[in-house]
Amino acid sequence: MKKLAVIVPVYNMELYLKECIESICRQTYTNLQIVLVDDGSTDKSSSICDEYAQADKRIIVIHQENTGKLKARYNGLMACDCEYITFVDADDWIDINTYELADEYMQKEIDVIVFGKILERGDKGRTFPESNYEYGGYNRDAIESKIYPSIIWDFDKNKTGIPQSLCDKIIKKDLLLRSYDLAKELGKLNYGEDSLILYPLMQWVDSIHILEDNPYHYRKTYDDTPRYVCNNDFFANLYVWYEHLVKNVNLIPDAQKQMDYLYISFVETRKEYYGDIASQSEFMFPFHMVPAGSKIVLWGAGKVGKIYHEQIKRLSYCKIAAWVDKNYKEYSKQGVQNVNVVNDSLDFDYIVIAIFSEAVKNSIALWLSERGILEERVVWYKE
Repeated sequence: MKKLAVIVPVYNMELYLKECIESICRQTYTNLQIVLVDDGSTDKSSSICDEYAQADKRIIVIHQENTGKLKARYNGLMACDCEYITFVDADDWIDINTYELADEYMQKEIDVIVFGKILERGDKGRTFPESNYEYGGYNRDAIESKIYPSIIWDFDKNKTGIPQSLCDKIIKKDLLLRSYDLAKELGKLNYGEDSLILYPLMQWVDSIHILEDNPYHYRKTYDDTPRYVCNNDFFANLYVWYEHLVKNVNLIPDAQKQMDYLYISFVETRKEYYGDIASQSEFMFPFHMVPAGSKIVLWGAGKVGKIYHEQIKRLSYCKIAAWVDKNYKEYSKQGVQNVNVVNDSLDFDYIVIAIFSEAVKNSIALWLSERGILEERVVWYKE
């Protein structure tokens, strides 16, 4: 059993910290080194870290002045003596068998092991982000042919490629150190910490294994617009982030183009700060497939659904009998309903699926067909 280091950067997380630490300590994979980095907390987080360190000899606590997650993770990394490293954010938690799932692949000396995560939104429900890649192992040739073309930006799906988080990965320490060494030039930059480290190191890996399991629970404590998008220094930090990655990710084909598209997508999110819908021009309602004046069910309240909804309302093109989403609680303020309202008693002509992923669309279409809704009444269009 390989020794695995788990690094937890901590800053004012007393509300969630105990749940996080206990989920790590209770792992069925016991050969752990747990490093809690108290990044100058002003609440009870510091004393909570010390309390757990006294109870579990595997825990090391580092107390430092507040310098941000990038430096906190680096200091935790330097305190480890393990071949493999992983991270957990202090407001998240993991399933009891999370690291046991990766045991086989650590034994095989795989460079990067990726597992799925669940987005936990409290009373708004939970979502399971789908992987952009097939589950299983990739050698260097497979990485170059199947992962690199979309690792930063997937042009076909018009979204990011490999998950940017460091928390849903187990990574060899030498790769992390090499990437953190490049990041020393960034000083106290606290923007995009995960991708700043992940993208450079991914160009050096010779093996990856992607697990199908989703044992990491990511607690989303903010609304749709991330807090960092609202900061006055958003654009300044974003450009520093962009310049660093363009300079240091040079072994991946088309990395510049992928970075440009990712950069543009982040710039677009700033519109949300002003109450605008980002990238409205990206998706067009399928006007050619839905006659004007039709009664429709709009299925999906994410990015595509919001853009469709805005276009329909602005043009008064058709009537919306219901706007539904599986995660309807998250969008209840916009009048989004549970998908179960789509039944025999609902009066509509068409169901317009406002989902980008064809795989998700297919699962929705199957659900509808099982309830007797004819295929010709279901509309989905991908430009």
